[in-house]
Amino acid sequence: MTVFMPDPVPFTVEEVQEMVKALNDAGVPYIEVSHSSGLGGSSFQYGFSQINEMKLIGAAASVDVAINELNQYTEFKVWYVEQKKGRAIVGFDLHWSTGEKVASATRKQINELKTILNAIHEGMFDFINLRDDKNRQTAIELVRQAERMTIYTEDPICITKERADRLIMDANWILRELERLHEIDTNTKVLFYNWLDGN
Repeated sequence: MTVFMPDPVPFTVEEVQEMVKALNDAGVPYIEVSHSSGLGGSSFQYGFSQINEMKLIGAAASVDVAINELNQYTEFKVWYVEQKKGRAIVGFDLHWSTGEKVASATRKQINELKTILNAIHEGMFDFINLRDDKNRQTAIELVRQAERMTIYTEDPICITKERADRLIMDANWILRELERLHEIDTNTKVLFYNWLDGN
């Protein structure tokens, strides 16, 4: 089913979300949301949509639709908990299971991991330029390990809460070890990042 939106676009982003949800609930298998000249039709040649068509498409590709398809066509049981800031929904914590409920990592955990990895990244050149060859090689390998962890900080969140805790501990250990090696190299005391209290 295609719903055309002649300009000026009479539908708001919220109205598109409501229509797509209703159509999805009714079992309509394909829903196209676009400018009246078709996807990509918002242009100098055909005229511009008053609302960016990518916003409309994003509104249509809702989390509910994706979760319904995952639950229907895979062996997973998927659900989510909305993250709110005031009255606004700012994100989702996804949960999935293959028989028992397993919580996904929270946004707070992912942000904590990002903070530690960013600290490592920012000090990377100090860490990999140590004077002692053995310590420098150790530091290079530790920085590589930390860089490999960055994939777990990308959206959507695809790791469990337990895995995120382990990654936070591992990243914190790497940062402490790099700081220790740097301290040996420069004979200066470095304050450690305490991941438990965020200081």
